[in-house]
Formats: sequence, C-alpha cells, structure tokens
Amino acid sequence: MTTNRAKIIICLSLAIAALVTFWQVRNHEFINLDDDLYVYENPHVKSGLTPENIKWAIKNLDAGFWMPLTWLTHILDCELYGLNPEGHHFSNLLLHMANTLLLFLVLSRMTSALWRSAFVAMLFAIHPLQIESVAWVTERKGILSGLFWMLTLWSYVYYAEKPDIKRYCLVLLFFGLGLLTKPMIVMLPVVLLFLDYWPLKRIRSDSLSWSAYHKLLFQPSNTHGLLWRNLSPVLEKIPLLVLSAASISITFFAETKVGALPSLESFPVIVRVSNAFVSYATYLIKSICPIHLSVFYPHQGLPPLWKITGAALLLAALSFAAAKCRKTQPFFIIGWLWFLFALLPVIGFIQIGDHSMADRYFYIPCIGVFIIVSWGSHRTAAKFGLAKAHLFLLAAVVVFLLGVSVQIQLPRWRNSITLFKHALEVTRNNHAAHNNLAHALFHKGDVQGALQHASEAVRIKPNSIEIRYNMGVALASSGKLEEAISHLEWVLQADPDSGMGNYSMALALTQQGKFEQAIPYFLKSLESNGDHAAVHYHLGKIFFKQNRLEKAYHQYKEALRINPNYPEAHNDLGVILYEQGKPREAAFHISQALKLRPDFEDAQRNLDIILRNLKSTKD
Repeated sequence: MTTNRAKIIICLSLAIAALVTFWQVRNHEFINLDDDLYVYENPHVKSGLTPENIKWAIKNLDAGFWMPLTWLTHILDCELYGLNPEGHHFSNLLLHMANTLLLFLVLSRMTSALWRSAFVAMLFAIHPLQIESVAWVTERKGILSGLFWMLTLWSYVYYAEKPDIKRYCLVLLFFGLGLLTKPMIVMLPVVLLFLDYWPLKRIRSDSLSWSAYHKLLFQPSNTHGLLWRNLSPVLEKIPLLVLSAASISITFFAETKVGALPSLESFPVIVRVSNAFVSYATYLIKSICPIHLSVFYPHQGLPPLWKITGAALLLAALSFAAAKCRKTQPFFIIGWLWFLFALLPVIGFIQIGDHSMADRYFYIPCIGVFIIVSWGSHRTAAKFGLAKAHLFLLAAVVVFLLGVSVQIQLPRWRNSITLFKHALEVTRNNHAAHNNLAHALFHKGDVQGALQHASEAVRIKPNSIEIRYNMGVALASSGKLEEAISHLEWVLQADPDSGMGNYSMALALTQQGKFEQAIPYFLKSLESNGDHAAVHYHLGKIFFKQNRLEKAYHQYKEALRINPNYPEAHNDLGVILYEQGKPREAAFHISQALKLRPDFEDAQRNLDIILRNLKSTKD
C-alpha cells in the first residue's frame, strides 16, 4: 500500500470514527449553562448575520474573552439554522472532525510515523474527555481555537521545512486568528519551541548537554554557530509571544470587567497551587480511566494532604523520567511538556470562576498525553518483540472501549436535566449543578423540584447573586412572594444595577398589587437593558390598570417594536385602541395576537366583541 493511499484510508477512518461516535449529539438540546448567553437568548446572535451584529461581535467582551471569530460562527449558525440546536451541534461535530484530520496530517508530516500519528488522532477523535467540547454548543470557542492550533502547527511545519518570511507570516496569521477564538492557545509558541527539539530537530539534542553549555561559556569563539542554531528558534517565537501577551492583557481586562477573577482572599495562593497539582494528576487519571465525568467540578478549597502529596510525587516522577530519557525517547519529554504547558493557562494558578478543573480544558493538552501513549506503545512493542498485528489488535481494543464509553456517557448531555442530574451523582456540594437543574426544572413547570434544588444551591453557596436570584424567581412562581422578595432584596443590595434582579422584584411587587412600588424597579431594569420587551409590556399593564391609557399605549408600542411577535402586547394594545374608538386598528392587533397564539382565549373574546360592534355599527 502506498503512503498516499494509506493516508486517504486513515483520513476516511478517522472522519467516520468521529462522526459515528458523536452522531447522536445532533438530537441534543441547548443546555442552560451559557448556551442561553451565547446563542438562544442573545439578541445579537439569534438575529443572524447583520452589519450591527458583526460590529457587536468585534467589540464585545461580555463573555470575559475577546473572541470575535467565535461570535461570528454562532451568528452564522443562527443565520443558517435559526435556533434549531441540531445545526449548532452539527457545526461543532464538523469542526472536531476537521481538527482530527489536521492533527493526523500534521503529526505524520512532522514525524513520518504514519500509524503512530493515526493512533494519536484516533484517541483525540473519540476519547470521552472530548464529549464536553463536542456536545456543548458554548464550547465552540474551544473547538474553533483547536482548528487554528492545528493550522498554526501545519503552517509552522511548512515554514520549518524552508524558512522564509512568507511562510512565517502564515504562522502569524493562523496564530492571530486562533487568539480571536479563545485565548487558551497563548502557550502555542512555547509548544512550537518544544517541537523544534522533537520531531522537527531544529534544536540539536547534543547542544543541550552540560558540555555544550560549558563551551558556550568558556570557548565562545568556537561555538558561534551552535549559539545561533539554538537562539534562532527562540527568536522566531518573539512575535508570536507578543501576540500572546496582548491576548492575555485583553483577557485580564475582560475577566475583571465581568467579575470572573476571584480574589486571593477567596482562593489563596496555597489553595491555587495545591489544586493545580491535583488537577494535573486528575486529568492524567481521567485520560486513562474516563469515569465520573461532570460538566462542572466544584472547587472544594484546599485538597486533602494525601491528594496534594500524591499528585506532586506523580508529577515529579513523570517529569524526572521524561527528562532522563530525553535523548533516547524524546517523544516522552515533548509530549509531557505539551501536556503541562498547554494546560498552564487554565490549571488554576490564575483562578477563573469557581470550578476546580474542566473536561473541555483537556481538548488540546490531551494530544501530548496521546503522543506519549502512541510512541511509547510502539517502542515497548519493539523492545519485547511484539508483532505489529498484535499491537494493532491492542490498539483496536482500546479504541473500541473508548467508543463504548462515549456511547454510555454522551446521552447525559441530551438536555439540561439529564446533564445536571448526572453531575450531582458524581460530585458533591455542586452548587452550579443544583442551580442549573433548578432553572431547568422551573422552565419545565416543576416548580417544587426547582425550589428543592435552588434551596440546596443556596445552602452550599449563599453569597452567589445568580443562585439567590434563581431562588427568588422560583419562590415567586410558587406564590411565596414575601420569601421571594427577601432573596431579591439581597440580590439588589449586592448588585443594585442588576437588570433581571430589578425586573423580577418588580414582577413580585406587581403580583402583590403594589403597582406604584413596582414602577421604579421596572424603570431601573430598563436602564441596564432598554430593549427588554417584557419590561415595557408589564409597565403598560400597570398604566392600563391605572387608566393612564396614553402611557400604556406607548409602552405596548415599544414592546412590539422590540418584539413584533408578542401576542399579549398585541392583545392589550388592541383593547386600548378599542377604548380610544379605533375598532379597526384594535381588530388588527388582536387578530395578530391570535395568529401568534391560536389558543389565546382573552384575545378571542376581545375580537368577538369588536367584530360584533363593527357589525352593529355597519347595520
């Protein structure tokens, strides 16, 4: 079999494996962990590809990242598929397939080891730790940054084969585009430097010995070429590192703006360092035994001493082993450094959010681990005289088991309820899982179930604005208005400008009949979001009850300007128009309400009254 034919067969096999493994994700729903903010409740995204939305994507920092390319892909998906989650999930799957193929092609080009590269790509394609990245629409940023990581690798290999400025500009271009998707790839320039050692061999191993450094110090005239050969790959990375530094600065600004960087009081240095050691070790363990996976791993503070000690010893032992065999088995140290450095931005030294680790962070770092596994297996098989057929059979068994594991675990991502119920089964004191499950149950109409989980979330993390807000909403919906107002007052004390907090407080007061008290909260809510149709609608209802028809009229018109498909606003505006002696205009709006909501009984009664009036007038 020729090499090109083998590559084609391998590429087809990889594409089919990824497609079959994750095919069921097309039937999954959006989940309420950030999918609402990124897609289905984001007015700029769900309204599709417009000049205004493109400008918004370029300027927006609300997610804590500057990621205009990621936003544009979400906007494009909404343009193509609307809010049908199938299309959004399929886009993630296609990107994952592209990343898998690029990984294989780049690795095989760098190493000329066709089947070892294929095994790395296969592990990357179907490993259960990839589920979160592929099955979560919000994690488009991770998969898209992975695409540009692979393209940067490809262009760098192309450049290394024949260095010139045009090829180097291609490296800069792909890396810069990658930083516009997700800043996690800031360590890629360092990984490229590792690849210069192996497999690209642009840095000679003998130049890293103690004797070489001795010559550089004491015989500089004889080592000018050696010095330049080592420095050249480093100097090449400086423009890339400048881009990384710029991305890091923007990310710090954005994360600070949205309040996603906990203080050192919340997470002291000793806690961050200890959690980083434990997280590194946990990623390694889950890469071998991918069980008890969760969409959210709550940060438990300082881990037990035995965990810290065990993790530190494991990392130290592997680091020592990798360094010791760097000449005879360079794949070990390069794979190890790839894993360590690719994870470094999100390992917890700089804490973002209140999770201890996340499966999605393993999407690119896992490649380093898989390189060690693939090349290490090949070397071990050769050492013990294991036939290639036996090695291939063993690899097939591993791939089969991983594929089965994905089929077992992927259905948990079907919707928010299945996802967060599973998270509660495999973690403890998971406030995020309780909170999001409460939110999901509430929207399914299970108010009592929502209250139960919201109460648990408050018990675990009583100082969370989001959790207390959701508790207030659930209580208000169950008719426990005094308790609801108590929680919402806490939210507004913590964040007086909260648009949703003010809106929910106004609704609770409205339910109590305290209309005058509710109006200032509605108006305060509009200060943070003037395009909130529901706020205008409820203000219109209050003014209508107070017989302030002109003000009510303007509020209903504003609600319909923002959302023309608002049946309740059409109906109430029709009633006002009828009161003002404009029955034909009233009939038009109430008819619109019935088109949008055929079972709208009030609208049907109102329309019957208006039509009878028009008929009697005509007679």
